[in-house]
Amino acid sequence: MGVGAPGPLDTKRGIVIFAPNLTWRNMPLRDRIADAVQLPSTLDNDANCAVFGEWWQGAARGARFVVGLTIGTGVGGGIVLDGQLFHGASDVAGEIGHTSIDLNGRRCKCGNYGCIEAYASGPAIAARAVEGLQAGATSRLARYVNGDLKAIDAQVVYRASHDGDDFAQEVLPGVARRRRVCTGGRARHRPVPRRHHRQRGEPPQSRGRGDLRRGHVGGGAVVRAAPGRGPPPRLRAGRGRLPHRARRVDRNGRRLRCGGHVQGAALGPGVRRLGVIGTMVWDRIYGRGIAPEPVEEWGGIAYALAAFEATLPEDWVLVPLIKVGRDVAGQATAFLGSLSRVPPGARFVEVPEPNNRVVLHYSSLQRRTECMSGGIPGWRWPELGPMVRDLDALYVNFISGFELDLDTARALRRGFSGPMYADFHSLLLDVAENGLRRPKDLPDAPAWFSCFDVVQLNEDEMARVGPDPMATAASAFDAGVGLLVVTLGPRGAAYVATPSFTFRPRDARPAGGPLRTARLPAPEVLESGDPTGCGDVFGATLVARLLEGEGVEAALADANRMAARNVTARGASRLHYHLRGAIAPR
Repeated sequence: MGVGAPGPLDTKRGIVIFAPNLTWRNMPLRDRIADAVQLPSTLDNDANCAVFGEWWQGAARGARFVVGLTIGTGVGGGIVLDGQLFHGASDVAGEIGHTSIDLNGRRCKCGNYGCIEAYASGPAIAARAVEGLQAGATSRLARYVNGDLKAIDAQVVYRASHDGDDFAQEVLPGVARRRRVCTGGRARHRPVPRRHHRQRGEPPQSRGRGDLRRGHVGGGAVVRAAPGRGPPPRLRAGRGRLPHRARRVDRNGRRLRCGGHVQGAALGPGVRRLGVIGTMVWDRIYGRGIAPEPVEEWGGIAYALAAFEATLPEDWVLVPLIKVGRDVAGQATAFLGSLSRVPPGARFVEVPEPNNRVVLHYSSLQRRTECMSGGIPGWRWPELGPMVRDLDALYVNFISGFELDLDTARALRRGFSGPMYADFHSLLLDVAENGLRRPKDLPDAPAWFSCFDVVQLNEDEMARVGPDPMATAASAFDAGVGLLVVTLGPRGAAYVATPSFTFRPRDARPAGGPLRTARLPAPEVLESGDPTGCGDVFGATLVARLLEGEGVEAALADANRMAARNVTARGASRLHYHLRGAIAPR
C-alpha cells in the first residue's frame, strides 16, 4: 500500500514529523496504515506522489527530469531525476511551501512567518480576499457568493480574477495562478521556458520549446511537459476546476476510512496550538539574594515560555506572538531555540524599535521598584487577526501593559472563538517620564474583563480595580469571565469560578448556579530567593493544567508549587529544567 502524506516526513521510519494542516506531529502513519489494511506499506510525500504519477503515467511521461509544484490546501513540490524521486538528505527536496519569503509576513500554520504557503495556498488566498473585503476593498467578489463571505474560497477568487476583478488579481500571487504546475524536460540541454503573466482575459501562452499540458493525475492539474509531444492545448487561466489535496482524516472524527467503513481508532493525537502574547524583557536586577552586584538575564514573557516548556501537555505546541527589538533579536532567537515545544521554524517578530529593558530593585521578597525603557509596539487587530485564525487557545500576559489596547482586545474577543487567559499585571502600571512604573487604576475594568475567559491579578492589582473584592468579582463574572484568580504571594492563591468551569470557549461552558471560591495555600514559605517571574510561572502552569483537563483547585495547586520552585531559580534561561526537576545540560 502506497501512502502519500504532507510533510516533512521521515520516509525511512514511515513517520509524518509535522503536518500543520492535519495537526499531526510524529505520526507513525505508515505503520498505522499497514496495521489497518494488513498489507506492506510505504510512505512518501503527497506532492512527490503526484509528481511521480505525472512522470509515470501523466503529462510528463517520457521526460527524464521533472520538477512539480502542488498548490492546494498547502504548497508542496516534487523532483524526479532520471526516473527516480529525489528526496534530498532530509526528505524535503522540492518542499518550498514553508520557505519564508517575508520574515515579517503573515504567520503560517507551521508557526513560521512569511511562508509561501501562507500566501499561495487555497485557504490563504481565500483568507486574504476576505480580509481585504472586510477592510473595505472595492471588488465584485461578494456577488459570486451572494454576499456570504464565508463561502469565498480560492476557486471563487480565481473566477473573479479571470473575469477581470482588479482586487482578485491583486490577491492572487503569481505562483498560485495554477492549482498544480509541473515543470519537466531535458533541463540539462534546454533552457527552462518562461511565460509572461496573463493579461486580463488572455489565455496563457506557451513560449520557447516547452508547452502547457493538463495533468492526468489530479484532474485540473497543469504541467509544463517535455518538448516535442504534440500541439499545446489552449488553457484559460482560472477555468479549470481546483482539485483538492488529500482530505483531512479527522473529517471522520480522526478515524481512518478503509475498505468502505471507518476504522474505530484515531490515527494519532491532533496537535493543538496555544498562542502566547507578551513581551520579552531584558532584566537588570538589584537586591536579589546576597550578591551585591546586579544580575542581567531574560525576563518578562520568557518566564511563562519556560513554564509552558515544562508543563504543557504533549499534544499542544506553543505559537509565540511576541515582538522583539532588533537590538536583541539574536539573543531572543537563541532563547526560543532552547525550547522544544514550539513548531519547527517558529520565531519572534523582529521590530526596529529598541527592546524593552527593565531595572528592578528589590527591597524585600515581595516589594520592588521597576524602571522600564524601550519601545516595543503593541499589536493591532489587522496584523494580529490572521495570526490567531488557527489557534486553539490563547494566553495573554500584559508584561509591558501595551501588548494590546482595549480596541484590539475587543476585536480579538470577537474574532477568536477559543478560550483566552489574561494576566492583567502591567495594565495596572503607568510609566513616568523617567521610566518608573507606578500603580494606576483600571477605569475600563468591566470592558477588559469582557474580553477574556480567565483573568489573573495579584492582591494589589485586585485592590486597584475596586475597593470591594467581591464587587470586583461580580463585575468580572457579569462581563463573561469564567474564572478569576488572585495570587497572594506566600499565602498562595484564591479563586472565584462559575459552576463546572472548564477552560473552553464561552458557548461551550455550562451556565447558571452559584459561584464557588476558595484559597489554595502555597506549599512552603521561603524567606529568601528570587521572586521575579513567579506570577508568570504560576499563570502558565495554571493554563497548561487547565488545558490538560485538570480541575481548578488541582491546577491551582500545581501552579502554586511551580511558582514556589521558581523562587529558588535565577532567571528564565534554562528555567524549564529547574521547574521539571531536571539537570540542565552543560
